[in-house]
Amino acid sequence: MNYQSIILLFLFVVSHIAFAAEKEKTCNEADWNCHGSFYITAGYVFVHTLFQDNILSLDPPDQATINFSPQSSFPNNASGMRFGFSSGFGLNLPLSYELDYNQVFTHSQINNDLKISRASKSIVGTLAYTVNPKSRLRLSLVAGASVISTYLTATTVSPRPFFSQNTNSVDVDPFFGGSISYQINSKLAIRGVEFYDMATYNRGADGALVTLVMLNYYPG
Repeated sequence: MNYQSIILLFLFVVSHIAFAAEKEKTCNEADWNCHGSFYITAGYVFVHTLFQDNILSLDPPDQATINFSPQSSFPNNASGMRFGFSSGFGLNLPLSYELDYNQVFTHSQINNDLKISRASKSIVGTLAYTVNPKSRLRLSLVAGASVISTYLTATTVSPRPFFSQNTNSVDVDPFFGGSISYQINSKLAIRGVEFYDMATYNRGADGALVTLVMLNYYPG
């Protein structure tokens, strides 16, 4: 299944859940606390990858081998977008789940006649425990896992003869962190999330620090 199909299925599920969502209590909509547990979320993502200093090599045909390290040659700062939905497990439980689609845009770096470009797409599942669920300013602990598809292009630049190589890898990375959210009114909340992504299968990185700035919309 390609990513276009995944996105369409994702939006289909979100639309049906949003249509079925109802307020979990009768209240005054002018009250900031008058909303259900379901929300749709979207926002900005910033990723700082902690690359290793191990030596990798690229072997262009009829050229000398190029040795490089991810730490010095890979772009370690990137940004992108994320959108998804979340819902609680019940009024009396401070637990919720979230499912997101995440895209990090192409970012590049040139070092020693070698240009490295990276981009990624991922599906992210998150569980959250809210420490103070009755408060307007809420603190939560989060943990989950991402299925990440990373696209990497290595291209030689002048004065070297042109050569380009594309690779694509798929990893499953667990993560943990925390979030803080503020309920603006009964429909909107702003949320900041910080977590550490463990690059379990990435031989060039130890992990990544991820920052999210999200806007939550409560349809019900």
